[in-house]
Amino acid sequence: MVLDPLEHLDLSDLPDYDADQEYQALLRAVRRQQGFGIIFVRCSPDRGNRLIKDLTRDLPRKHCDVLTLTEPLPEGDFFSRAESFLAEHPADVVFVQGLEHSLLDYEETKRQSGWTAAESRGYSWKGVPPILRNLNQQRDKFRNQLPVCFVFLVPLFLVRYLTRRAPDFFDWRSGVFEFREDLASIQPQPHKS
Repeated sequence: MVLDPLEHLDLSDLPDYDADQEYQALLRAVRRQQGFGIIFVRCSPDRGNRLIKDLTRDLPRKHCDVLTLTEPLPEGDFFSRAESFLAEHPADVVFVQGLEHSLLDYEETKRQSGWTAAESRGYSWKGVPPILRNLNQQRDKFRNQLPVCFVFLVPLFLVRYLTRRAPDFFDWRSGVFEFREDLASIQPQPHKS
């Protein structure tokens, strides 16, 4: 059994969350990255858009671009999608949004195929999502053929999914960063009369 280091954190031992410090750490990680790299950022889609804008502004020596996936990838082939994107948009840093569409589609397919709740929640190798299979199998090609820093902006569930189902790919990460939403930004705002 492999322990998930992200799951068993004793939060009382961690320093208080500071979004500015987290941003500065992420900025340093991206700035220092030369060639191939993988960074995961756990955040909401809105926070991800703000991070892209801020990082692009704060990295004037790096050419940044955004690969936004709006639907599941055919056969989960992220490598081919990234390769064709970079052929049209050469970059040093590629922010990737929307990877979760392929996982959510896979989960829905399992549900419609009659998988039990236990089978769906389990992390056996009975059914590995095609996108995670692609990431695991193509990881050497990413490093050898796509010399860019990929910054994956993902929801929390996707990081957990990757640690359990695409460990070979996830192990190549340069860092995992988290940007929490403050309570005020997710609370419904009162209507003005």
